Amino acid sequence: MEAGAERLEAAAEPAGLLRRSSSFGAAAAQYAQHRPGYAEEAIRWCLAPVGGAPPVRVVDVGAGTGILTGALAGLWNVEDDRVGWVAGLAAISKSGPTLSGWRATRDADTGPRALRAGSRWFAPVAEREFGNGQLRSADSLVATMATHSRMLVMDEAERASTLATIRDFLYRQPETSAGEFTLPLVTAVLRAARRP
Repeated sequence: MEAGAERLEAAAEPAGLLRRSSSFGAAAAQYAQHRPGYAEEAIRWCLAPVGGAPPVRVVDVGAGTGILTGALAGLWNVEDDRVGWVAGLAAISKSGPTLSGWRATRDADTGPRALRAGSRWFAPVAEREFGNGQLRSADSLVATMATHSRMLVMDEAERASTLATIRDFLYRQPETSAGEFTLPLVTAVLRAARRP
C-alpha cells in the first residue's frame, strides 16, 4: 500500500479522527490565513450543474474554511507528490494529503468509487483534477503545514521538532531554498448532479 493511502487509512481511525477533527478551534485564524483556496476552474466545474438555477439549499459538511458552498461536491487540495521534492516533504511530514494517496483512496472499494454509480436522487459521480499551484516560501509553507490536524494534535515538543525538520528540508532543496516558489497542489474534485 502506498504511504499516502496508509496515512489516509490511519486518519480514519475513530479515536484519531475525533482528536484531529476537534483540533482546529485554537488554530482557526492561522488555518484561514495559510490554507490555499481551491482552483477557480474547479469551483466553476462544481457549480456548472446548478448554473442559472434559483437559489439552492446547501449542506456544508466538513467545510474547513467554508471557501466553497453551493453544490454536492467534494474538493480536496492535495500535494502533487509526482514532484520529487514534494514526495520527499510528504515522507518526512506525514501531514498533508498527497495526490497518490487521494487516487489510492478514490480507487479503493470503500472510497468515493462506491458512489460512482449514482443513486435515485443523484447522477453518477464525475471526477476531475485541477492544477492549483500556490506561491510559498519555506517559512510560509511551514506555517501552512503547522495548521494540518496531524500537527495540531502533536505534543508541543514533537510538533516543534517536526516543523524544524520540515523547515530544514525545505532550506536544503534547490527548488525551495531561494525565496518564493510554487507549491504544486492539485484540487481533486468529485461532483454529483441531482437527477431531474
